[in-house]
Amino acid sequence: MGKAPKTSYVEMVERAVDKAGKGEKVSRRKIKEYIRDTWSVKIDSDSVKDSLKTVIAKEVDDGYLIQEKDSFRFSPKGKKHFVEKHGSNDEEGEEDDDDEEEEDTPSKPKKGKKAADEDTE
Repeated sequence: MGKAPKTSYVEMVERAVDKAGKGEKVSRRKIKEYIRDTWSVKIDSDSVKDSLKTVIAKEVDDGYLIQEKDSFRFSPKGKKHFVEKHGSNDEEGEEDDDDEEEEDTPSKPKKGKKAADEDTE
């Protein structure tokens, strides 16, 4: 069997901001933890630290990430870029499924049998 394709640091950082941040800002530490847990990368090595720092800085410079102190989130341009490049969260069926269920529910609550009986009296 062949090796699995190697994931780039850019993709790792983008996926970490998307998943670990869940739409909110995410700290540099959370990004590293997500990458470590998801891809079993030794984030303590100097070369990995340097690579992640470089990628994050480039993503900020390119306008894909917005930095707020030591936390990051996607800019509108970055979110669009992420969805075009990697697909949306819907493909993995994690969180967006809950939103769809809420949209399908009627806006008025249905009356229970007891409430319906009281209306007829």
